[in-house]
Formats: sequence, structure tokens, C-alpha cells
Amino acid sequence: MIEIIGLAVAVLGLFMAFSTYKKQVVEPDLDTKQVLLEKFDFLKQLNEKITQKLINYATENDKLDEVFMQDLTYRECINLLFSLKEKLLNEETEKTIVNINSRANINSLRLKSLLDNIEIQIKHHSEVDSCFTLYVQRYYLKNG
Repeated sequence: MIEIIGLAVAVLGLFMAFSTYKKQVVEPDLDTKQVLLEKFDFLKQLNEKITQKLINYATENDKLDEVFMQDLTYRECINLLFSLKEKLLNEETEKTIVNINSRANINSLRLKSLLDNIEIQIKHHSEVDSCFTLYVQRYYLKNG
């Protein structure tokens, strides 16, 4: 009788260990996936908005080759934003995020890492946007 109880406990323990492993390693966290997709879309929109702001301002005021921030000219900053859009903010990346459930080699930790990287890009884009807004406000207060 004790052997049967021991076997049942061992099978139950094995089942719990497997389900924990599956939850943490094999199956991605769907909430994290949804947040990742939402932030990816937000970053795409932010990239487009900032790029358009910089292009409009720099071309209208003939400042493409003027230093904007961190020793980058407007042209260089615009080119960096375009490059990021082409390399990261594209349909292929979006499809990868959408189809994450079907890829067994991407786990919750990988999703969180992707999310962290997207959040870093959002932070950098926000810094560029803030710098631009402050610069333009100062310029127009002085000259406007």
C-alpha cells in the first residue's frame, strides 16, 4: 500500500514539475506577448512621428546639416531613425512577434528580453522627441 501511495506522489510530483517547466520555459507568457506587440506598435508610430517632425523642421529651416543632439546632425539622426525602422520596425519583426506562440524555442524570458529592448528604444525615441521639442521651443522663443 505504501508503494502505491509513493508511486502516486512521485507521478503527481513529476506531473507538477513538467507543467511548471512547460509554463516557464516552453509556453510564452501571453500577457507579455500582448504587451510586447502593443509596445512594438507604439514604437513604430513614435518612430514615424519623430522622423516626420525632424524632416519637416530641418528641411523647412535648412538645418539638415546642423548639429541637433549628441554631435549628430539632423540628417544623421533622421538616417538613424530610418535605419532602425528598416531593420527592426518592419513587417517581418511584427510577424515574428505575432507568431511567437508557434515557436517553441522562444520562452517567457526571451519575450521579456525583447520587451526590455523595445522599452529601451521607446525611451531613446522619447529623448529625441523631448530634445527636439525643447530646442524648437527655445528657438522660437528667441526668434519668434
